[in-house]
Amino acid sequence: MRNGSPPRPRRPEHSRRRCLLFGSLLPIGWILQLLGSAFPDVTETWFSRGVGPWVQSLIGIPVRILPFSLAELLLIGLGIYVSLALGRGLLAWRKHTLGLGAMLERGGLRLLAAGGLIYFFFVIAWGMNYARPTFAENAGWELGTEKAGDLERLAERLARRASELRVDLEEDEQGIFRLRGGKQGVLEDLPGLFEGLAGAYPFLEGPAPISRRPWISPLLTVLGISGIFSPFTGESLVNGTLLDLPFAFAACHEAAHGKGVAREDEANFVAYMACMFSDRTDLQYAGTVVALNYSLNDLFLNDAGRARELLGSLSPAVTRDRLAMAEFWRPKTRTLRILRVVGEEANDTYLKSQRQSAGTASYGHVVRLLIADERVRTSGAER
Repeated sequence: MRNGSPPRPRRPEHSRRRCLLFGSLLPIGWILQLLGSAFPDVTETWFSRGVGPWVQSLIGIPVRILPFSLAELLLIGLGIYVSLALGRGLLAWRKHTLGLGAMLERGGLRLLAAGGLIYFFFVIAWGMNYARPTFAENAGWELGTEKAGDLERLAERLARRASELRVDLEEDEQGIFRLRGGKQGVLEDLPGLFEGLAGAYPFLEGPAPISRRPWISPLLTVLGISGIFSPFTGESLVNGTLLDLPFAFAACHEAAHGKGVAREDEANFVAYMACMFSDRTDLQYAGTVVALNYSLNDLFLNDAGRARELLGSLSPAVTRDRLAMAEFWRPKTRTLRILRVVGEEANDTYLKSQRQSAGTASYGHVVRLLIADERVRTSGAER
């Protein structure tokens, strides 16, 4: 009460209208993405190489000076807010100050409003990149023309190269690969890596990556997540508990998302190329091993015998690294297995909602891009 006057009564109808107004941003965002998909070249020109990088640069100005992850702080804050809101609603219901129907209506309207605001900002800040032309189209490559033997030759080269690169690299006391300069050194090198990559592929130009190792890394591991890109803050959150080899690749993968590469197979390929463009042997090795894993997975489906031969040809050090990666991701308890499934299903649902029909399986589609790159490099060498 102010100056003896009675408090102003709440106006639930105005609140309801405001929630519905914000909720209407959901179909507006969906229509924007639909139009973008219908005109991918326009999306590329006006958003992916125009408005999108500008928005991310603007968002990144205050974020870069922070010594912590703003995205992680917002995520934790959102979790606390939702928990408190649920608690207040249940308490009001139990005290009979709010009926069940009214509580559900209020919660549904607030959820609708929050969803509309979040989704619309996601679309205009970064999500339109899902509608841009594919990496292959921007690079002038033709996919779908793979020949018999292309996959085997790719896997052979990667297997041979992995064993060559592994010689004399740093190891921990268990003989497992270790990054020179540690994980933070990789994050600090990312801007230079992508600056060089943009010289070869101009459509990858954009603001320098903002990469962090979040406090919630153990939770990401439980859920089977290597990293997250936050378009709301322009940050790449890289799981700090990862072994050094997958950490290096995940850092490049999330930075690729920050450059507007939305599709997962393309982000994998750009991460591989970033590792290859580096003058650091340890990063080249990390990219080669991850690309080898995807290639062998596909080769096992076509020629399991040849895939086993290539596995047997790897040096003992490469084999140790691959086994350590597999052991790291293996859930140790039934509860962890359930949580892993929950995390993977959530990621799969999100990817399918963004018109990646293969869901999490789309990560493995990087092999087609690896074969196309191999073909381009081979034809260039023959000229």
